[in-house]
Amino acid sequence: RMTHTITRLGPSAAAEMAEIMRRAYLATPHTGGRPWEHKQLSDQLAQEMSYALGITNTDTGALTAFVLYQQIIDEAEILILAVDPTVQRQGNGQRLMDAVLAQLEEQGCRNLFLEVACNNEPAINLYVKFGLRVTGERRGYYQGLDALVMGKSLNST
Repeated sequence: RMTHTITRLGPSAAAEMAEIMRRAYLATPHTGGRPWEHKQLSDQLAQEMSYALGITNTDTGALTAFVLYQQIIDEAEILILAVDPTVQRQGNGQRLMDAVLAQLEEQGCRNLFLEVACNNEPAINLYVKFGLRVTGERRGYYQGLDALVMGKSLNST
């Protein structure tokens, strides 16, 4: 059984993140959008309001999954949640959601939202499990594929 740690990622992780995204998209090309390139990821991570958390395999040191989000005052948006296809369906998405929600509560965040391709059932099921609800949709958001907007209120004090 893989042992893992969850850590904050910075711009130096962008190449590994891009590779995970590329592999994840190749495994499920029907879910719309395009994997972000290395530069897009490093530029995003260099921004003050951007955060990323990653799961690293402690045996190999390899990054296996990550979540990228931004928080502006008390509102956060998950931009990407990607899990390497070799370790999908092992609870890594749940671990990342647990970690990001804990982090957001700590950072005084009150609202979380994200967009997800309307046919990406594993992702939608994961978000529903964590209390996110569909709040709207964006037509043709991912190269002609509709996106669902999902969100939830966080009980920050």
